[in-house]
Amino acid sequence: MTLPTAEARAAGRAPVPLLIFLSLMTSVVALTVDAILPAMRQISVDLGFDSPSERHLLILLVFGGMALGQPIFGPVSDSIGRRATALIGWVIYGVGTLIAATAGTEEAMLAGRFLQGFGASGPRVVATAMVRDLYEGRAMAKLVSLVMTVFMLVPMIAPLLGQAIQALAGWHMIFGVYLALALTCTVWHVWWIPETLAEENRRPLRFGPLFEAFHEVVTTRATV
Repeated sequence: MTLPTAEARAAGRAPVPLLIFLSLMTSVVALTVDAILPAMRQISVDLGFDSPSERHLLILLVFGGMALGQPIFGPVSDSIGRRATALIGWVIYGVGTLIAATAGTEEAMLAGRFLQGFGASGPRVVATAMVRDLYEGRAMAKLVSLVMTVFMLVPMIAPLLGQAIQALAGWHMIFGVYLALALTCTVWHVWWIPETLAEENRRPLRFGPLFEAFHEVVTTRATV
């Protein structure tokens, strides 16, 4: 896949395949959270959750993993590039998905869900960074709005998808869909999406520059 031309970037346009790819990368967290909602009760019964309230950890730990992963994957992607960072995230996500899909205990399921959230933060961060690499200003805002439109649709569709999969094949197969998404995005990224962060724009992975960037964010009035 070729990246958008300079003219397309200035106008805020993107090739449809690239737009779909970025939407998938952005939507992974929403799909991971929402597709499993109809199956939470059955999962908690099958794995012997001690109390009904513990089933909410299936959601909370995904967000916990993502919260921990984003500050890590962001600087890593600035250092080693977008593609390598996304692939690391997908590998972690895939491992977490396999652990959760084959879990026989509550602890294994929760560990898998945490790894899913942590791994998903990589592609999520990279998708935003790729847009920033290619676009700026109003054009960037336009493309982000298009991607976010798809992202907003996922929470409405995902529970219906999860309910259908559970009815047809059981809740384990929901994790099969997660794994298929990870494999699809990985192959897509490796074969058709060029690296968007040029070598000269990469930053060393050192504490000093990271602290300076963090300080710049929290002291910029518009950002705050």
